[in-house]
Amino acid sequence: MSNTREIATEILTDIYSNFAFIENVTLLNKNFCRLNARDKAFVRYLVLNTLRRNGQVDKVINDFVKTPINKKNFYILNLLRLSICQILFLDIKEYSIVHTAVEISKNHKFDKFVNGLLRNICRNKNKILQNLELNTNIPYWIKNDIIKNLGKETLKKISEAIVNEPSLNIKIKVNCLKKKNWEKILNGKFILNDILKTQNDGLIENKPFFNEGEWWIQNISSTLPVRLISKIFQNANKSKVSILDVGAAPGGKTFQLIEENFNVKSLEISQRRIRRLKKNLQRLKFDTEIICEDFLSYECSDLFDCILIDAPCSASGLIQKKPEILIRN
Repeated sequence: MSNTREIATEILTDIYSNFAFIENVTLLNKNFCRLNARDKAFVRYLVLNTLRRNGQVDKVINDFVKTPINKKNFYILNLLRLSICQILFLDIKEYSIVHTAVEISKNHKFDKFVNGLLRNICRNKNKILQNLELNTNIPYWIKNDIIKNLGKETLKKISEAIVNEPSLNIKIKVNCLKKKNWEKILNGKFILNDILKTQNDGLIENKPFFNEGEWWIQNISSTLPVRLISKIFQNANKSKVSILDVGAAPGGKTFQLIEENFNVKSLEISQRRIRRLKKNLQRLKFDTEIICEDFLSYECSDLFDCILIDAPCSASGLIQKKPEILIRN
């Protein structure tokens, strides 16, 4: 399977079926893993935008499909979701969208249905867009809480924000900060002394000095635990302070701890994620001992001065970056 839209539909189906996050689904999808970096970025672009527009897309399907699509044809439903999002909201030629969707649906004997429906949506595109509201993308369990606690105006602002591509936070290596004009090079602005905010506008691998290992991607919020740890041990010899980073991949906090000269060990349960961690370590020219274990059953004779656990959470504050949350009821 090489068609990017076919793989995107497969991933979207997995997300809707299992309410999983895209990072977990793509790691396990062999077809996605075989793609080159550009195609992977395109698949993620399609899936994430379809999730951000989930309510609007489903409203169009409900308005245009008289007989509900049954569970047996769930893949076709997600193919339609992906295609409708492209037609209405993405700068992609309609002919390409419709043609590809029809070709994919031939194997499921839905090509005539898909062709007729998508062409009808193309013809009525302007009228459809006039009747779609942004807040339909937010589920009731989130929407009601926002209105109750923050008001309708805040709901409007959040609705507008979540459909847009989030900005990118870049952590510059401390020893590289003064060597270059990073704001100009990466077209961004420093929001902390070593965190630069820029646009997520293309392949990360193509940004200047990525391959040289002079920076890595890390949200500003995820840098705070290490900053706190550094503050706690500010008067200690950090090379003698032992820290276990639990759930370490893809490595942002581990990289920070190494940069602060702590004695770090990185624990990660997933072999796939460890491969990604190792790749990032190699690019950044960092080194750490990696332990592939489940933290809940991990046994060792070592004593650590500090254990950093990035525990799973609801991620409700990250809707723009994790729009999978929007389809959970």
